[in-house]
Amino acid sequence: MHNRTVSRLIFVAFFIVLLGGCTARNPWMKGDQLFKQKQYAEAADAYNQAAEKYTGRSEPHFNRGTAQYMAEQSQDAISTFQDVARRTSGDLQERSEFNTGNAYLGQGDSEKAIEHYKRTLYLNPGDVNAKWNLELAQQQQQQHEQGQEEQKQQEQKPDDDKQDSDEREKPQEQPQEDRPGDADQQPQRDQQELTQKEAERLLKALSQQDRDLQKELRKPPEPVRTIPFDKDW
Repeated sequence: MHNRTVSRLIFVAFFIVLLGGCTARNPWMKGDQLFKQKQYAEAADAYNQAAEKYTGRSEPHFNRGTAQYMAEQSQDAISTFQDVARRTSGDLQERSEFNTGNAYLGQGDSEKAIEHYKRTLYLNPGDVNAKWNLELAQQQQQQHEQGQEEQKQQEQKPDDDKQDSDEREKPQEQPQEDRPGDADQQPQRDQQELTQKEAERLLKALSQQDRDLQKELRKPPEPVRTIPFDKDW
């Protein structure tokens, strides 16, 4: 599928100049020759010179973008193609959008690739290659989303495993009726219980303390003595 994308990119790339003059004086023709020789970075420079010379033509800009893409200067190619897409219409605009999609797809940005393939199909609904590459980009986007979901699940899994491990390692409390020592502690509790006579003595003592406390509370409060402030004049 990738080869199909690249072949389509090259197919829409060339606007061979049919202008007079030798190659040495014509940067457009020089760019074409360098491109055929796979000297893509040099071809991009030549097409840039052609764009400066033929200011009324958009084709040199488009070819420069194609040469930049082939030279693996993807981001520069995207900027060039989008500049062409904004300044042109019709077939050249469609090709610029398509090649922008190719550049994004080459970067692995399937989301943006999808956007520009859709723009291509808006301009030309019958573009079979754009439909093909759109499907490819959508498949890559789906795989990317599935990979993110699996990674998220893997990141959450250790926490779940740790929680399960903690539950397994947590000591189980014995049922209360099975706990040892309850029968042995029963006589001790009986010994600690107060006899009725001791309880009566304690209650009587507490009552006397309560009466003494009430007597203290009924005393009139002492007057509050304050020290007056001196005059400030």
